[in-house]
Amino acid sequence: MNFSGTGTFSSGNHSALHDFDEFVVVFVEVGGEVEVGGNSGDLFRVGPFDPLLHEVVVFAPFESGGANRRFFVAQSDLVGVLVMQVPMLGNKIHRPIFRDCGTSYVHSFCVQRRAIMNLKAMAAGLLIFCAGVFPASAELNPREWTIDREKRQAIVSIPASTPTNGCPLVFVFHGHGGSAAQAARSFRIHEVWPEAMVVYMQGLPTPGQLTDPEGKKNGWNSKPDDPENRDLTFFDTVFRSLQAECKIDPNRIYSTGHSNGGGFTYCLWAARGELFAAMAPSGALSKDGVPMMKPKPVLHLAGETDPLVKYEWQDWMIQIDRKLNGCEKTGVPWASSGDLTGTLYPSKSGTPVVTLLHPGGHTFPKEAPELIVRFFKENVRK
Repeated sequence: MNFSGTGTFSSGNHSALHDFDEFVVVFVEVGGEVEVGGNSGDLFRVGPFDPLLHEVVVFAPFESGGANRRFFVAQSDLVGVLVMQVPMLGNKIHRPIFRDCGTSYVHSFCVQRRAIMNLKAMAAGLLIFCAGVFPASAELNPREWTIDREKRQAIVSIPASTPTNGCPLVFVFHGHGGSAAQAARSFRIHEVWPEAMVVYMQGLPTPGQLTDPEGKKNGWNSKPDDPENRDLTFFDTVFRSLQAECKIDPNRIYSTGHSNGGGFTYCLWAARGELFAAMAPSGALSKDGVPMMKPKPVLHLAGETDPLVKYEWQDWMIQIDRKLNGCEKTGVPWASSGDLTGTLYPSKSGTPVVTLLHPGGHTFPKEAPELIVRFFKENVRK
């Protein structure tokens, strides 16, 4: 398909690049390549979509004097979305031309740069990040391990420096149908706690307990007593690999995750609990893991109107946590933020339970990462 001069442009003084930029939203077939040109004849080749980092690289032509730029892309099945910043030549907009890109729709528009942060629900609800506005994080690096002839992946953030006693280590697990890249954007642990090594693990197609019984979407096997649990083997492999690579503080190792990822955090508590200082599951529970769990500081995040992992189920899990950890019957206020209200249930054995509740459904609130990191910092294994 060929597209040229598409869309309409808002009124305004386009000569001031710092006030107005033009952007193009392009729906493209994931894994394909497109060429993007302008009225100067320059061509920009867009490389294949990276499903792990959710990004593409835009290769700028040598003649343009531009630099290659990385663009974050939201993915939904077979459709990817690019948001490209259109360069300006003097007072003229450098209009793009899309050639043979398999696009289903192209829309271009002008927008005030200071309003970019409010561009949400764009492209049918997909959240897009553009490197022209948000620089790609150099901290996040894709990694790959081969386990029993199967490739496993994760996104790893390594701190710039390591203290003499080693750095904290945080494992993060996405929900069923999610991805490591999505977890990196939602949890943002590497941004909130840059001193920690953070590992966003990537699941494989796995049958869900509440949805996707066919196992078409990525997820985790949350059964700690399954001798063939490939995800526990994946965790073990990654943990050993990181231990060999960097000095890790053995008293500051943590796990968090939402939904199925929260369930796998409970699974790790049961199956590998001796490694961890504290856990922070969200929107989850674990019936299979209860007999194997030993006292451990835990923060449980839950939505009081969760329609999927119902709150009464999660409250049952919270009561199990409190009883296991020998917590006091009455809680005291802990940290709160936005709609999140924290309650601390102290324990004489040093294994407190914190409940972090919000009135919403099966969601992971944007304020949660800071509170999770706070809880982790408060709980160092003694």
